[in-house]
Amino acid sequence: MSKIINTSSLSTLVSGSFVIIVTLTLISTFASYSRLQEFNLIVSDITDNSLHEATKATKINSILKEVLYLSERLTTANNQVSRRISLELLMEQTTELGYLLQSSESSTYLNSQLDTIKNEVAALNLLVTTKINNRLIIQNKVNQSYELQNKIINDFNELGIDSRLLDNITMNVVRSVSLSHKALTLEKLQPVRQIFRDVQSKLQQISNTIAANNLTKNSDLAETLQQLHTLFLADKGLLNYKIKQLQIKGRARGRGSFLHNLIADASKSSEYSFYKTNESIIKNSRQTEKRIAEQIKWSISLACVVFILLVLTIYLINHKIVARLVSLNAKVIQRMKSHDVEIDTSGNDEISHLARSIVYFAEKVEKQRQELKALSLTDSLTGVSNRRALDERLNHDLQIAKRNQWPLSLLILDIDYFKNYNDYYGHIAGDECLVTIASILKSVPLRDSDNIARYGGEEFVILLPDTDKKGAQTKALQVIHAINRLQLPHEKSLVSSHITVSIGISTFDKIDKITLDDALKSADKALYLAKKTGRNRYCHAEPQLVSTTSKAS
Repeated sequence: MSKIINTSSLSTLVSGSFVIIVTLTLISTFASYSRLQEFNLIVSDITDNSLHEATKATKINSILKEVLYLSERLTTANNQVSRRISLELLMEQTTELGYLLQSSESSTYLNSQLDTIKNEVAALNLLVTTKINNRLIIQNKVNQSYELQNKIINDFNELGIDSRLLDNITMNVVRSVSLSHKALTLEKLQPVRQIFRDVQSKLQQISNTIAANNLTKNSDLAETLQQLHTLFLADKGLLNYKIKQLQIKGRARGRGSFLHNLIADASKSSEYSFYKTNESIIKNSRQTEKRIAEQIKWSISLACVVFILLVLTIYLINHKIVARLVSLNAKVIQRMKSHDVEIDTSGNDEISHLARSIVYFAEKVEKQRQELKALSLTDSLTGVSNRRALDERLNHDLQIAKRNQWPLSLLILDIDYFKNYNDYYGHIAGDECLVTIASILKSVPLRDSDNIARYGGEEFVILLPDTDKKGAQTKALQVIHAINRLQLPHEKSLVSSHITVSIGISTFDKIDKITLDDALKSADKALYLAKKTGRNRYCHAEPQLVSTTSKAS
């Protein structure tokens, strides 16, 4: 029974306070009602007629400004997504504008303007669509031109002709391609047409040189040159597309300017309508100004009485509720700074329940924080420790090794020619390769005290506490054999047909003055030696080179 009473005590206090406030408000409203009848009639007239028209005029003007902005966005759109979004927004705005104009007075002129705007938007959209499509076609032809340039140069190299002749032909091919690409950066028709003639001349020079040196027997070469000629100079060639693109841009700008002026004219008409409506509202408002002044005097007197009663009510709420909440808040802040602060959860009212909920969620947040910390120390791709975790672990193991005076070994492993692998097989296959390597490393027998971490990119680190030089070399050889047995294809490797690794080892027997950077730099130098002397092997920081191929055999 006591729990029920305690639980409902705060509710009773708040409800009672609310009843008092509502009662006072009703009294004030009833007393003011008789005085506000005349004022209400005047305000209703303003609200239902003048203000409604003013609001509508304001909204129409706002939509016209938005249509103006969107039309400029449509004119300058450089891709289909931007064009489509601008067009859809324009259609939404013009539809809403049409709906507003249907119910607006004296909107015949604006309706006529709106129809013209819609037609102009449709025409502008067609021009912008054509411009964007032409841009994509031009980009595709640019890519084709690079391919044809490389093919022509390679074909001439394979003919084994005189070097001067080869340089002459190659230079003309490159200049033709360069001139064509230069035309794409120009924004005037005359320079583009001049480049058209220059490219035509360069290609004719190439044809004349080939004919003069009896090189026309190579049908593939002749066909490739013809493709280059067609790509640049045909009616649907790169340069003619550029000319068309400039013409379309000019038309789009002209259409956009006309649309801009059309919308601006409609906006001025709307602003004038808004001005007339606003003038009517001001006139009606002045008529009520005197009546409002009288009402204010009476309302202030009543408000003073209500204010005094409200202050008394707030004091009671503050004393019974707010003070306790402030105290609870202070405890929560202290708890955030120090986890050993106790929050009082005694009692059975609402604030006590709130305190218990806060304690519960604080404990849950702390648990999630610990879980998040664990996630922050793990590499998201391979599932092994990340660089941050490695630094913490290596510092920890260095301190233990110094205290116990035992050796510490460090292996840095790098995948051979991994950039070539990424470029040839793709980054997705590269990520899968890293995951596979990490899985192989985890499958190699390790102690609980050993640790595997991703050092960066294609490099991994194996930390071996209490392990001497011989033990580290044995572990490195195990890793290399395990990866070689995997036989993961790598056609772009210069040392093997499959994935291989190079390993740098550093071992410290006397580590009193060794730092984290010393350990990593020593192993990194050994890794450099392993790469420099042939890869697919390991090398110790005190370099005694060991080839894995000989070990494996």
